[in-house]
Amino acid sequence: MIIIDKNDIEKYRFAIAKYVFLKTYQDYRLLEDFKGSNCFLAERQDSRLIVSLLRMPFGLSNKQYEIVVFKQKKAKNAKKLSDDFNSMFNDYLIKALVSPTFLINEFKESPLFDDLIIDMISFHPVDGSVFKHYGDKLLKNDEYDRILGNITFVHPSECNDPFDCKCIYPSKTLTDKFRIFCTTPINNNILMWSHYSSEHKGYCFEYKKYDIVNEIIKTSFDGLGIIGEVSYSNNRPKTRPLKRTVSYTDLKFYIDATFTKYGGWSYEKEYRFVMVSDSFNNSNRFINFNVPVANVFVGCNGSPTNLAKSGKIITPVQLHESQKEYCLV
Repeated sequence: MIIIDKNDIEKYRFAIAKYVFLKTYQDYRLLEDFKGSNCFLAERQDSRLIVSLLRMPFGLSNKQYEIVVFKQKKAKNAKKLSDDFNSMFNDYLIKALVSPTFLINEFKESPLFDDLIIDMISFHPVDGSVFKHYGDKLLKNDEYDRILGNITFVHPSECNDPFDCKCIYPSKTLTDKFRIFCTTPINNNILMWSHYSSEHKGYCFEYKKYDIVNEIIKTSFDGLGIIGEVSYSNNRPKTRPLKRTVSYTDLKFYIDATFTKYGGWSYEKEYRFVMVSDSFNNSNRFINFNVPVANVFVGCNGSPTNLAKSGKIITPVQLHESQKEYCLV
């Protein structure tokens, strides 16, 4: 899988548009990409100009050259993109989201994607920790091998909130393409311990983002990994009835829905790791990865007894009630 940040989905779309434009309009030569925008500087017939794709220019600071706008449909003050572009672009967009492996060999040679694809080496250091809460039964019956470092990506239907990852016009076909691992960047939130860790008797496991992302990259599933913070709202993401064929707009909506929750959950400050793939089916509704456990915390009502399984022993750090504030220390 390849990995991008949730906030870079539109940038990913524009990078694909630029890539397809240069393949279908071969009289244009890339001179400079304006990162994060829908524009790039090109040379055509010994002239330099700025190409703006799919919409009017945005995120553009360099305006010293003539700007030529291309859109998919006929529009005032814009050129209509060719049928060849539209056909290839629509095909690449869907594949770039659910089965991008065939594009990777091409993409990796292009500077258009350097600031988007997280490669774990140079462009995108993935720093920091995330935390996952588990109940007190973990001590007695660790049936999912959490002590050994197993984490589980689940089908969206497994979410405890019936509104989570759901849409006004739900599509089982699209929902089945997603698998999710939910975490939080904080380990001492009182409500999280109350709701997810057996009224402060359970545990909170710490993992490094790097280790989780690295496992997603190494997986044999072909698809796109998306990581980022959840947004909270009292309004459900906007959608429309699905057409017969899946479009980028449909998939983009489902990605937005996967990273949006009801505002009442905002205390969780959730950070999600999401995989999107055509390879998912009922036989892999739960996908396990093994990552190092950086730390384990036990609740203020729990016991700091060692956690042990298959020769691995973890001594949890116990949190306590603050004597001055409503917080855990």
